[in-house]
Amino acid sequence: MKKLITLITMFLLVFSLSAADPAVLFGLMSPISSISGETLESETTLMPYDLTYESVSGLMAIAELNRIGTGLTTLLSGNLLEKAEALAETGLMAISLEDADIQTIRGNITITPDSSAITDLEASLIIEYHDFSMLYYIGSRTEILELDGKAKLTLSLSDESLAYLSISTENFTMNGDTSLSNSSTGIRIFFDYDRVSKWMNFISYNPNELRIMEVSSWRNYAGYDFDELRTMVASMLVGIDELAMLGIDTSSEASIISSLEEKGVIDILDAAAFLFIADSEYYMDELRMFSLGFIPVLYINDEEINLKPLMDNILDIIYIADSLW
Repeated sequence: MKKLITLITMFLLVFSLSAADPAVLFGLMSPISSISGETLESETTLMPYDLTYESVSGLMAIAELNRIGTGLTTLLSGNLLEKAEALAETGLMAISLEDADIQTIRGNITITPDSSAITDLEASLIIEYHDFSMLYYIGSRTEILELDGKAKLTLSLSDESLAYLSISTENFTMNGDTSLSNSSTGIRIFFDYDRVSKWMNFISYNPNELRIMEVSSWRNYAGYDFDELRTMVASMLVGIDELAMLGIDTSSEASIISSLEEKGVIDILDAAAFLFIADSEYYMDELRMFSLGFIPVLYINDEEINLKPLMDNILDIIYIADSLW
């Protein structure tokens, strides 16, 4: 659980490109990586000695992004020169963070879970900064970051998307600035039925013929139609106690499918079936699966930003870097 939270936090931080945008609020969650999965069941107060470099690196990134003033809209809609400058500044900032050093941390952070809506497939974490301040060195500079106030992180699986991760603040200040107070942002991950359906059609073929078979959407993978694939995946979930705690009847494949349909989250099972199928294809790795099957959309207050192009560019960079090293 701890590793999952860390990965989610750092993934979202990639899209938090300016402290002037509420999207940067996701970086406030980085201290969560300092707690173990077990402690998420009760309130936890993190003292300065509990925090590691990794758990506050997101906070330093917020401060540095605020300093350079690179905006999310610049990378998404700016001209080529503006995009190049923004990427260069963000890259230099990331390199500088590698050698940054923390001198002193004061104050504390309280993390409180809220699972009261767990049967509705929704859970929250409230993180409160109590007169938090940090003195750190980065490059030739000495910087101070001060945070005070409350932020709430909510994960919901029951809206129109596959998953919705959102964060909101109240009475929040950063270095005395209240512009991020009472702000909200979120990222929805949608399952791309259309692209996955077309991909399914292409991999459903007769090995003795050169032509692609004409098949209906979501049918004929290794002799199965998609309804059967759902049942196959559901069979792996029968009897799992954790799912029962979420209000899902795990007594049989049919009951699992019915429960997910009633909760409006059958797309989760469809996505699992896609991953199950894609994993059997030799050319499909995790990056290609995510690029093919999922669409991230960022919501900043009332603004909606499709992150799919940016995500694909980032995944390409990761893919190239991984092949070089």
